Amino acid sequence: KVAALRRENEELLDRVEELESTLRIVQTAQSWAIAAATNGEGDEGGWTVEQARKMKEVTLLLMQAKQAKEEALNFTKAGKGQLYEKVRSLKAQLAREREEKLMMKQRLGKVFAQAADIRKANKEMKERMAGERAQWQRLVRRLKE
Repeated sequence: KVAALRRENEELLDRVEELESTLRIVQTAQSWAIAAATNGEGDEGGWTVEQARKMKEVTLLLMQAKQAKEEALNFTKAGKGQLYEKVRSLKAQLAREREEKLMMKQRLGKVFAQAADIRKANKEMKERMAGERAQWQRLVRRLKE
């Protein structure tokens, strides 16, 4: 739990640093745009119309990049969640299969033990029957004599 909180804290700190950096860039671009607008359209004191337009384009691109990065991060998190869920379900399936395999192994062991007991009982019964038959045959021979 603590490790998860630390990891989340590190991710949030990285995100804050990234947002601060983006904010500084945007603020610098805005201040340059304001300075250019107040100084007029001369090359020395401010920006030309072309430079101001390009600065607005750069600002727009920065915002689009920020939005794309956030979307990619959200997509990655969703992908991670789905992958985590799939791994979790596969682990559960593996555990069930292992449990079933263990149960089958135990059942098979019991079946083999029962089969051995039945063979042993059958052998003892045959021996007893053979002994009784021999005894009866001796008795019949004695009676004939």
